[in-house]
Amino acid sequence: MTEASYGWRLEAPPSRVIDAGEFSGLGPWFAEVWALRGEIFYDEGRRPGFDLSGRWLDPDPLDLYSYHVLAHGPRGVVGCVRVLPLSSAPPGLTESLLGHQRFERMLQEIGASSRHTAEAGRWGVHPDRRAQGLGARLVAAAWALSRHRGCGTALAPAGTSDGQDRILARIGLRPVPGLEPLRSELFTDEVRLMYAILDEPSRRFKGLIDQMAAILGIGRGG
Repeated sequence: MTEASYGWRLEAPPSRVIDAGEFSGLGPWFAEVWALRGEIFYDEGRRPGFDLSGRWLDPDPLDLYSYHVLAHGPRGVVGCVRVLPLSSAPPGLTESLLGHQRFERMLQEIGASSRHTAEAGRWGVHPDRRAQGLGARLVAAAWALSRHRGCGTALAPAGTSDGQDRILARIGLRPVPGLEPLRSELFTDEVRLMYAILDEPSRRFKGLIDQMAAILGIGRGG
């Protein structure tokens, strides 16, 4: 299956549906994403926190406040990433790892503010679909979506044991200066905090960001 063959969907924050009293509107995609992420993150027992009563799941409450980009194959969702606008959500993973005061200082040091910053995370591709360019397309989609939502900066907590931080660095994200990787017990990993200035993509990556914006039907702002 080529990367161009995937179906793509953009889902708005489910909290909007819940606030409107339409719980049925969440749709089956929500549980499907939890199951996909649970399988990816559990990783044959490396991260036991994703084994919930014999089922691999990742029911993270921040999903309710996040946009989700989903890649579909013939049998369902095979890739996902979420974008959490910090201006309208509880603290994200980055702030939880740093603590509020240190988090605010970090934003100032990189020239950002919570009002115009998004956190991209829960980035995953089914093991059977890796090495096909799907992961890069998901990152490009998150970049385009964050920019579309009026953000100038995106944060990305990235695991180090599997090289997520190195992958994101090759795409054009930068490690937050002066911060060593932070321990996440849930992910049993050292997490490096990466960030992107959304109006400064690398020349090589810009084309893919524009492609994913067109596929998702989003522009520069809105």
